[in-house]
Amino acid sequence: MNQRTLRAVVLALSLPALPALAQEPAKVAAPAKAAEPVRAAAPSGPPRPAPQLEQLKLFLGNWKCAGKQLATPMFGPEHPITGTASAKLESDGFWQQFVYEEKKTAQHPGIKLVGLWGYDQGGKRFIRAAGGSNGTWDSATSVGFNADKMVWTGDLSGPAGRMPFRQTFTRKGDKEWSFRLELNQGGTWVPLSEVSCTAGKK
Repeated sequence: MNQRTLRAVVLALSLPALPALAQEPAKVAAPAKAAEPVRAAAPSGPPRPAPQLEQLKLFLGNWKCAGKQLATPMFGPEHPITGTASAKLESDGFWQQFVYEEKKTAQHPGIKLVGLWGYDQGGKRFIRAAGGSNGTWDSATSVGFNADKMVWTGDLSGPAGRMPFRQTFTRKGDKEWSFRLELNQGGTWVPLSEVSCTAGKK
């Protein structure tokens, strides 16, 4: 077979394959999928009160209170205090509403406090706010009970100005608790009152 014949055979064999090559599309690699962001699992069902709120169940109910106002330049000589306290669940159990009242006497001016306290799940702390019948109000936080003591620290504000305060609650059983209230004057903690409350009707 001479060269001319060989070239004709090769050309004849190649031509039928050209249409097939022209029709086959070029294969392009698919782009890589971007990684999807990690999403937190959605909470199942409605939100529920924090389990830490169990610590505040001690204060639910009605209480009879008695104690003393300690001698201070601001509030005069020491004298007795009597009053009541009560607390109930509020807002589907997310908060407690509390009312504390000291009776007015010849020695004591008396006061009524109404407020809320609960647990801040974002800040991991107990929080509270209350307003008084003498124009004062307070806001405070606590880490909760340590053994039998729960310490609240915050600011007390009113007609006389604004100052830090500290209130320490002591659990004495299921039917008794007490508190000690202190004000910070010039960097010194000054005890203001000491009161014990026992379970009972108003």
